[in-house]
Amino acid sequence: METEDRNNLKDYLPSDISNTSYEAKITNVSNEIVTEAQKTDASYNYNVSKNGNIGNQAEIEFTIHSNNYEDITFKVHITLTDRITVTPKEGTEPAIEGSNELYILWTNNF
Repeated sequence: METEDRNNLKDYLPSDISNTSYEAKITNVSNEIVTEAQKTDASYNYNVSKNGNIGNQAEIEFTIHSNNYEDITFKVHITLTDRITVTPKEGTEPAIEGSNELYILWTNNF
């Protein structure tokens, strides 16, 4: 299952900020797991590689420039994690009912 996260940096900016522009710098701490996908004046999309390993990290640093404020910086940290581990409830270990013998049925379909 893939999820899409969206953060709107405008939600965190002062309401009276004017004439904004931004830069986005990607730092891949381990491997090239994050790459830029699309960048416009209003949005920034990035790709996270499916070929990364658990624990790989990257960071995207956004710098917003404006006419009436000093530069504002946001950092987004990305860490690849494993899917949620499912642990059986205690006392419900998998078991075979009846005999523990396994039989293989062989069919010949030539």
